[in-house]
Amino acid sequence: MNYKLIEPAVFESLPEGERIHARRISFDHRSDMKTYIFKDNSAKYSCLLGTDETLRQLPKINGLRIVYDNFGEEGFKKTSFILIECSIPAYFKNYTEILTEILTDFDSGKEDITVSVQKVISKWRHFLSEPKSEILPEDKIIGLLGEVIFLRKLIPEYAQNSVGMWTGDRGEEDFIRNEKVVEVKTTLKERHEHIINGIDQLRVLPGRLKHICSFLFVKSSNDNSVNLPDTIDEIAAFLHDFPEAYELFFRKLKHQGYDTRDIELYRGFSYLPLKAGIFLVDDNFPKLTTAELSQSLNPRISKVRYLLDMEGLPNLSLSEVDIKDIL
Repeated sequence: MNYKLIEPAVFESLPEGERIHARRISFDHRSDMKTYIFKDNSAKYSCLLGTDETLRQLPKINGLRIVYDNFGEEGFKKTSFILIECSIPAYFKNYTEILTEILTDFDSGKEDITVSVQKVISKWRHFLSEPKSEILPEDKIIGLLGEVIFLRKLIPEYAQNSVGMWTGDRGEEDFIRNEKVVEVKTTLKERHEHIINGIDQLRVLPGRLKHICSFLFVKSSNDNSVNLPDTIDEIAAFLHDFPEAYELFFRKLKHQGYDTRDIELYRGFSYLPLKAGIFLVDDNFPKLTTAELSQSLNPRISKVRYLLDMEGLPNLSLSEVDIKDIL
């Protein structure tokens, strides 16, 4: 059976008993790989991944057991495998998704299976570490979508280093590279009008260059629309050969509240980008900061939130700018 067909129903159909009745899994490109799935009499789902590498430390993740073990057909010498086992029903669906991702990564590359296991588990452990949460509200969805679209724009220039420029896990300005800063704003309105959270969100520190990238979205389901899962998949595909950046990317997504287990729900939120304008935040740019106040805020005022209308202000299209000029 081809690895692309693995799903919970396949495991459910496997025979149980004292003896293991394993089914061999086939690949499109790496036919010499020994991979088997089986279910034992305690209803555990198990997958064996053949490997010559037994020294690399295997990752840990909630709900699954991942260990090196030796197996062999009756009467034959035992050989080394990675055993990935799931015995908790709540994790069965995620288990088969994880296996498919591991085998897909392995089949499309040239590394040992341990590399694929490390990479995929490093992504999923952020999402299986906690109970599944509610999906993000729509304003947060379009906010995160704007940030990952901008991140995708950086990749042709900065490759895997782009992920480090995104401050998605630090709560700072959205993108920082040396002394250049970009704040990403998104809206479903037809004009560049955004909520600014914090009195000094648009403050420009001495020696820094700051821009706002303003995305205007409209709800759409046509062929040119974008959504979070597809955009995230495009970035993940590029980061395929950069495990550290790949893991960092998904850690930042988790910090933003995105859960990969909710992919199908997020696919229902698709949008057509109408405009993406780049605005320079300089001394003439309209903003509210502590520098503009004639006296300090009363200490009883803990947060300032205001609406900024940028429609008609000088800007360039994101497609026209040299990304190195703004970040």
